[in-house]
This record gives sequence, C-alpha cells and structure tokens, in this order.
Amino acid sequence: MIEAVATKKSGDAKRGDRKRGTPATAAIGMVVLAVMLAACGSSTAKPAAGSPTTSTTAATTTTSTTTSMAPTAVPVVMAATNAALGSLLVDTSGKSLYTLTDAAGSPVACTGQCLTFWPPLLLPAGATTAAGAAGVTGLATVTAAGGTQVTDNGAPLYRFAGDTAAGDAHGEGISSFGGTWHVVKATAATSPTVAPSPTVAPSPTSPATTAGTTTTGGGYHYP
Repeated sequence: MIEAVATKKSGDAKRGDRKRGTPATAAIGMVVLAVMLAACGSSTAKPAAGSPTTSTTAATTTTSTTTSMAPTAVPVVMAATNAALGSLLVDTSGKSLYTLTDAAGSPVACTGQCLTFWPPLLLPAGATTAAGAAGVTGLATVTAAGGTQVTDNGAPLYRFAGDTAAGDAHGEGISSFGGTWHVVKATAATSPTVAPSPTVAPSPTSPATTAGTTTTGGGYHYP
C-alpha cells in the first residue's frame, strides 16, 4: 500500500513537471520565430515613402569634332587693260573704277546728287571683306549710305554712269562735285606693262569746263 502511494506521487510529480515545462518551451519557440521573421523582413524591406534613394548610372560622353572651312572671299575688284590708259582697276562687270580727289590729291566725299552720276562700289550682300583678284592690294571698306563702300588706299571707289560697256573710261579727268575724277591704275604686280598709246589731239567735242560745269563728248552734262 505504501509503495503504491509512492508510485502515484512520483507520477503526479512528473506530470507536474511536464505541465510546468510547456510554457518555457513555447516561449523559446516564439523567440526563434520572431528572429526568423525579422531576418525575412530585412531581406525584402522597401524604402519608406519619402526616403532618399541613391542610384549610380554610368555616364557616357560622346565627343564630336566638326571642322569648318573659312569661306573664301569673292573678289570685288580686279584689273583690266584699257587701250588708252593702261592697266586699271575694274569691278566684276569690267566697269572702270574712279576716285574723286582735290588739287592736293586728298579724297573728296561724293554725296547727294553726285551719287546719281557716280555710283559707289559697295560690297555685295553677305560680304564683310573687300577682296581683290590676284595682285590687287590696298583694298578696305568704309561705311557709306546704302551699304559698305570699297576703298583703294583709303580713297572711296566709284563707277561712272557714262561708262556703258566694260573697258570704258569716259569719266577720266572730269572735274565736278568739288574735285577731279581719275581712274585707278593697277600696280605693276597686278598686270603686265602696257605700252602707252599715242597722244591724240582733242577734238572739238572733247570735255570742256566753264564756270564749274563740265560737258563730255558723250553728251553727259555734270555740275
């Protein structure tokens, strides 16, 4: 009887131990589960809204080199040979070019009505430099009414309304508008030397100047 009671107590004690051990085991399991969940959460976590993100993109730089050729200036003045006057400067149409100078050889401005009879040589639209044909030097420009006027050694260049064909030089020696008009001789380096023409005696219709008025044999009358 005593042995049976002892056995019963021993069994009750073991059952009590198993009951007391159950909460401890559950607690350990929950801790392990929490650690696993935390590990999984950290591996798939996304940045919270508003959090700065950093991304690195490899930049590719492409360098292209363009070589532009400077435009070649088109000559506006060239040289031509006149049978009587020799090698002269002319425009691209072959019209003789003139300067207006006073008795001392200084340039005189041609303005107003003067420009009607003596149109200035202007640069063509888009041109910025007065270029000459091979051997033609001393060209430059000045600002003039209607555009940019070409000059030769500082003297503005003009054409004569009385020259109707290439090679004409009917304006040579005319005195009007405060000075005397002369063709512009080309330099020796520009054209070969031309033998001078024989002197021709003036005809009755040669230009005559009276009281500041010059009349040419071609019928042109200028102040």
